[in-house]
Amino acid sequence: MANWVYFMEKLLKILACPVCKRSVRFENHRNIIICGYCCRHYEVKGKVPIMLEEKAKTDIENYLNSAAGQYMLAEFYERGPFLKLYKIIMKITGGSNFHLPIKKRLDSIINKEGENGIILEIGSGNRRLHERVTNVDIAPFENVDVVADGASLPFQDETVDAILILAVLEHTRQPQKVINECYRVLKKAGIIYAEAPFVFRYHSYPTDFWRFSLQGLEELFYDFKKNDAGVCVGPGSGLLTFLTHYVSLFSFSNNVSINSILKGITFSFLFPLKYTDLLLIKNQRAHELAAGVYFMGEKK
Repeated sequence: MANWVYFMEKLLKILACPVCKRSVRFENHRNIIICGYCCRHYEVKGKVPIMLEEKAKTDIENYLNSAAGQYMLAEFYERGPFLKLYKIIMKITGGSNFHLPIKKRLDSIINKEGENGIILEIGSGNRRLHERVTNVDIAPFENVDVVADGASLPFQDETVDAILILAVLEHTRQPQKVINECYRVLKKAGIIYAEAPFVFRYHSYPTDFWRFSLQGLEELFYDFKKNDAGVCVGPGSGLLTFLTHYVSLFSFSNNVSINSILKGITFSFLFPLKYTDLLLIKNQRAHELAAGVYFMGEKK
């Protein structure tokens, strides 16, 4: 409990009402957060502040109650024998794609900001990349610290040292608005690191709206000073994904289990394709067919 109180004290210094962006206070006896300016109330659920305005809350509930949303939740909580088997297969084969490790970049960001730095991961899901990273997502999944909408972040202006957005922008209705919010809450010279898909299959998790070329991703971050950008998931991984899902189309079925079995069988034969990225990632033209691209920059 003491750790949580310390966390809340630290968080309250930067937390803001997602509507008016003013500072808030925590009323422990009522277990709510109150905006001192517009007087809106936000509940604290299981020690997690739910910093959502009403429309965003309704939209998110609808997303999570959809078929895609329920599948995502089932995967998060490993419900069902097939999902457990899928996890085992992914572990044995090294994952569904060859992803350039981000550990070096993540470590450089964390080391730069130090122990007192505020680092957010927007759209963290139920994982935690590092103990110093504050996880932000649309629902109180395991390991989530703050529930919020990326297009209306509940943090005060220029209070955050670094932000990570990994394979999230394609799932947001207004990616430019999310980036603008990141720019607002970042301190001057604050770091942002983002990854997004380019040549990649449709994957509602629980929504899927956009794809970004390397040039397009850089354009989204036009207001930032670019430090680095390139390919993080190569063409081989993209081809593997397309072929795996292409074969499943021949089931002519909407049954998730049937299609998942077909994908699993196809993947078990073709997964070595992703390792061609060890070579192709070095090609200067790899971005033309890259499955995923990245951008790293800082606030001017």
